[in-house]
Amino acid sequence: MKSNKYFYLSLRRIFAFIILEILFVMLHNAVSVFLGIEEALFFILAVLVLPIYFIISIAYTLIFLYKNKKLRKDWYLGFLGFLGFQGLNGIMNRDWWIAVWVVWFVWFIYWKPVRK
Repeated sequence: MKSNKYFYLSLRRIFAFIILEILFVMLHNAVSVFLGIEEALFFILAVLVLPIYFIISIAYTLIFLYKNKKLRKDWYLGFLGFLGFQGLNGIMNRDWWIAVWVVWFVWFIYWKPVRK
């Protein structure tokens, strides 16, 4: 399938998303500082295009694994992992009681494919 080439998530592709997001934000800020103009290209890439592509890739990967019966029986519990993002604010503010929310990331394990 050609769509696997573009949308199927792997660990390498997830790291590429993270690196590109950081790169686009840095390029947007660098252009603003060095040229003294507000440009929209890197801002749109960082805020709209890349996150939408990442969400579509997550959905495609889950659908692909579900159709091929490679997901766990309770795969939908993996969505509870998104609650961990609430703890990131606690880490940045050094409020460790809120940072405990990061433990919710463990629920993403339910999206790990099962070997048959």
